[in-house]
Amino acid sequence: MTVGLTRSPDHHYSWEGGPWMPGVTSVIGMVDKSGPLIGWAKGVTADTALDNLDRIVAMVAEDGRAPTKAWLTAHATQEKDAAGVLGSQIHALTEQLDRGGEPDLSPEQLPYLTAYHRFLEDWQPEFKSRERFVANLEHGYGGTFDFLAVIDGKVTLGDLKSGKAHYTEARLQLAALGRAEFIGMPGDPKQYRLPIIDQHVILHVRPEAYERGYQLYRIDVNEADWAAFLGALAVYRWQQQRPSKGEPMSMNGVKP
Repeated sequence: MTVGLTRSPDHHYSWEGGPWMPGVTSVIGMVDKSGPLIGWAKGVTADTALDNLDRIVAMVAEDGRAPTKAWLTAHATQEKDAAGVLGSQIHALTEQLDRGGEPDLSPEQLPYLTAYHRFLEDWQPEFKSRERFVANLEHGYGGTFDFLAVIDGKVTLGDLKSGKAHYTEARLQLAALGRAEFIGMPGDPKQYRLPIIDQHVILHVRPEAYERGYQLYRIDVNEADWAAFLGALAVYRWQQQRPSKGEPMSMNGVKP
């Protein structure tokens, strides 16, 4: 039997070998962010076209419109995937740093870790826990918080973001993580108490966006955020049932 709180590669969670529960990030994926994302994808595609005018003309002449269009539109997906990989790397490197390690950094990673060092110098957080699994068995979900720390004398639940922007849906993420029933670990049957959270924050590390390379945002998580997360959880479960779009109706016994 599996012991403790485990997480699958697709970020589902299971307590003591029980049924898999959705992760917080999967649940808030139900909230529509298509507006900002579509605008971002349009910008990437337009920049790619403007930066490669001669190549595009040659591709249309040699390969046709369809392959050229596919090449152009693929850039948004590639950039999104690359940003996701970098974000995961930054999370792992900051955790390694907080645990006393001295990570080797690539030129791309260095500005982010420099900005993170400034955050540590400026705010002097007293870390209590980093990158831990949590679960709420009553509502059936799990998640992973980035850090628990004392900042300005307050017990703080924080999430680290390194993308170009952070979205209001992060409020739902923090609300859900803060409402977890316990902290759990793989191979450990104990449920560890989550402390009372005094404040929630987003640490946005983005070297080119801020004078210090980062900005700390206080998020006043409230009951509406918790209710919105539960609504997203209900939509997630509804979608997992693969509901039917309906059956064609017949008129006078004749199907259309």
